[in-house]
Amino acid sequence: MRPDKTNNINQLRDYSSLFSRSEVMRWYKSDWSSLRTKIDRYDPSLLKKHCSYLTYLKRIYKILEKEYPNEYVYKNEFINKWLLRELGEGDSIVFNELRLGKAIADLAMFNGVSKVLRLKLCWIGSQD
Repeated sequence: MRPDKTNNINQLRDYSSLFSRSEVMRWYKSDWSSLRTKIDRYDPSLLKKHCSYLTYLKRIYKILEKEYPNEYVYKNEFINKWLLRELGEGDSIVFNELRLGKAIADLAMFNGVSKVLRLKLCWIGSQD
């Protein structure tokens, strides 16, 4: 389950689609078909090892972190490594892309004091 970075960009994109809002909503409704399709397509040997969907998603996330960081990965790392540590409290709850009427907050944190953030991701470093 280790895609070659140069030859499998489509596979990495396919993996990243597992973390989209629409995909998570499918899981909420117990629809695992897209996840199962990815396992069948790229990692069928894991089925024989009785790998759980959660274990599979954690493995995919680690691959994306290293080889195909995207908006989801950056937001997740920002939340876990900075936002909760600096602004959060023990009972903080963070929502990603929270719909507020006709607007969508990139991140909203609730813990007695509500905070809503608009993130602007920018590329830092060489773009060679």
